[in-house]
Amino acid sequence: MDKSTVYELVKSVIGLDYFKVGTCGIDRAVNLRRMVTHNNTTDEYIAYLEKSSGDELALLVEEIIIPETWFFRDHTPFDFLSHYVTNDWLNKHADRQLNILSFPCSSGEEPYSIAMVLRQIGLPADLINIDAYDISGRGIEVARRGVYRENSFRGDDGKEYRGMFSRQGSLYYLNDAMRNMINFRQGNILDAEALLAGENYDIIFCRNLLIYLEQSTQLQICRSLVGSLSVGGAFLVGHAEVNLVARACLSGLRQVKQHGAFAFIKVEDEKIAVTRDEQQERAFATSRRLMNSAGTTVNRLLHQAEQLIEVGDLAAARYLCKSVVEMSPLSSRSFYMLATIATKKEDWLAAQTLFHKVLYLDSSHIEALQQLLECAYQLGDKAQAAKLAARLARMRSRLAS
Repeated sequence: MDKSTVYELVKSVIGLDYFKVGTCGIDRAVNLRRMVTHNNTTDEYIAYLEKSSGDELALLVEEIIIPETWFFRDHTPFDFLSHYVTNDWLNKHADRQLNILSFPCSSGEEPYSIAMVLRQIGLPADLINIDAYDISGRGIEVARRGVYRENSFRGDDGKEYRGMFSRQGSLYYLNDAMRNMINFRQGNILDAEALLAGENYDIIFCRNLLIYLEQSTQLQICRSLVGSLSVGGAFLVGHAEVNLVARACLSGLRQVKQHGAFAFIKVEDEKIAVTRDEQQERAFATSRRLMNSAGTTVNRLLHQAEQLIEVGDLAAARYLCKSVVEMSPLSSRSFYMLATIATKKEDWLAAQTLFHKVLYLDSSHIEALQQLLECAYQLGDKAQAAKLAARLARMRSRLAS
């Protein structure tokens, strides 16, 4: 059993496409669990993992899953939530409970943000039902406790809601009334169809997960979630996931035309009933449109990737850059950003390869050469560093003349 088998095993358990997100996170988790279980080598740990019960695999998965969330992340989807409930849902269903799903919910910031918005617009607590699932038992326990640090509050997002917390030193304790509004449960989104059987939600949040999964799994999960969504209900995804949901051609979804909302509305089938030939023609038309506007699409995706890098969401940024490489294999900018992501992960060998690719595509890319020199220093290759330093000096001389 080698590392590639571990990658495939993790993929089968949580659907993670390691080709999209890289293997560094898995390798880090394997190394940590190797030390915790007192195995001297990676091979010994892999053998131990193979022989052990599913408990060790569950612990490995816990180490791989690193939550990247905070209260009111991206904010605009929560503005959409407020507007949708106030101006749409209440007009039709004011006499019944509002059912909402947050999956995955990580350490609880998203479902609590949802609850805060609903209470602020005046919806009574007894008319709100929020189910929140996550594969991480550790994350669920944190969510149930409702105790957070400053890192869960970023910028001005959610600043007006801090009155719902009591602060003790560096810790923020969410009040019991808010904590009691959420039903936290551990569950794997790959089992969504079984977990949600018979459920009927008015709003579903599934943000910033689909991009990490392989295409067939993305489609399976989308269908399971949308199958549990009421007609007229809202389906909210991450900003890097809108296109993949749209490309899935899920019958009954209409994209909301609100910048930054990243939402779809489920409509009645007869309103959008189309034949298979019509679906194919729409897909071909979309492909032609994308080809005609490839430059604009590439620039937009890379701009989004830059924003993701700035906020530290490296996996999502890497996914977008990889998408650009598929559309535009000669884009030096996308390879430079991939290399930058590798340096932030301190994966100097991968960064070195990518910076070489940038220079192959653009020999005058001085920033790439500077970063390549840094890679050589980090890898302890003094001879290569000397050659790159000389090359950098020549490039600077040419640019100055």
